[in-house]
Amino acid sequence: MGIEPYFVAGMGSLFFTIGFFMAFSYWKFKQEAQEREGEIVAIEYYTTTSRSGGKTRKSAYYRPVAEFMWQGKIHKVAGASVNYMRHRLHQKVSVLVRANDHDELLKATIKDGAHSVPGFLFIVMGALMIGVAYFQLGIDQNTVQGIFAGFMALGVVFYKLSNMKIVFKPYQQKAGSKLIDTESEFEEETEKNALVGSIIALVMLGFGLFMAYTGYTSLPLEAQKLIQHEIFSLLRDALDKKLPEDWIKNLVLLGIGVFFSSTALYSLYYTHKLTRIKRWR
Repeated sequence: MGIEPYFVAGMGSLFFTIGFFMAFSYWKFKQEAQEREGEIVAIEYYTTTSRSGGKTRKSAYYRPVAEFMWQGKIHKVAGASVNYMRHRLHQKVSVLVRANDHDELLKATIKDGAHSVPGFLFIVMGALMIGVAYFQLGIDQNTVQGIFAGFMALGVVFYKLSNMKIVFKPYQQKAGSKLIDTESEFEEETEKNALVGSIIALVMLGFGLFMAYTGYTSLPLEAQKLIQHEIFSLLRDALDKKLPEDWIKNLVLLGIGVFFSSTALYSLYYTHKLTRIKRWR
């Protein structure tokens, strides 16, 4: 069989474990934290640089900066970084605050579903790789379960160790970043961000729909009917490896296409919401 199936299953299990504990960590933090009202005082804009295939690529990110009161003092905290603006200046937000028994701050962040997105993406990527190792590369179920259990056990250890070192870090502006803290700057950036965001989302939507259409139309009529009327039965047969190999390949392509399309529609929704910010003020 070679090492490839074990490598793919191992990397998939690693990604899934990282994603699971990222999502679980934020969920647990939300359960333990207190909520305080905060106000967005700025949007921090910054870029990151990465190299791939000898080419340099720049990515732009925005993260909201909010002020909140704790024990009579004003503190600043930043929210999740995303590639589009999701907040407006002076918007009231909930700040999640975790303190120890002496009311000393341990951790604080703006309450935002975007914190769960990276973990979810790692989980999806890991699940897809595990699926490839199991369905396409022929690794047996017991081996997959063993590799997965090993990585999850390591994840528990690292999670426990990292939780022992939680200390509140006041907001610090990133080097080379720009703070958007006036109405005129915000308005200008909003218009630019909406245009670029719409273009990227539409390209992703077209790509996702093409993949989904290709995967669906490549399936035989029998499989298409199962998708329409007995989707759970089809998934059960896929897990039991009772489906032909060409069905599996096209179902994976269909699933990836649906995922990309859904992500693009989500992005378009927030881009549309962004263009209405002026009406909210």
